[in-house]
Amino acid sequence: MRRCDADLHPELTYCASCGELRHAVRCESHARAVARRCCVVCGRSVCRRCRRGPRHTALCDEHRGVHLVAGWAEVHRTSSEVEAEFLASALRGGGIQSHVLSQKDSANVVTFGGLSVVRVLVPPFLLDEAQLIVQSENARGSG
Repeated sequence: MRRCDADLHPELTYCASCGELRHAVRCESHARAVARRCCVVCGRSVCRRCRRGPRHTALCDEHRGVHLVAGWAEVHRTSSEVEAEFLASALRGGGIQSHVLSQKDSANVVTFGGLSVVRVLVPPFLLDEAQLIVQSENARGSG
């Protein structure tokens, strides 16, 4: 029984938001354990013992550090909305849906570290591909 209200992606065997599988399978790390979820980033099946991530979202051990926001994976964090919008545009140009989530207070000219975070978000199952585009854009900008 799915606990999220996300639409199922037609090309995936699991919910892209929470990782719930359409059908239970064997865990990739524990052959005798049943996996009802998989990592929303890589699709690796995970049982209760090896599942990581927020309460209703599954991540494998390799991707446990991925920051998720409302079913989206953070591919880049900055304090610049211009930089975030530029990267989001590059991602969309590469065929990856992206959103910019800004926590900046537009009334303040001064930024305050964690209070002025701007995130670029992508579907978790496209995170690896998105990271390559972001790395390429960052290399282009620093070169």
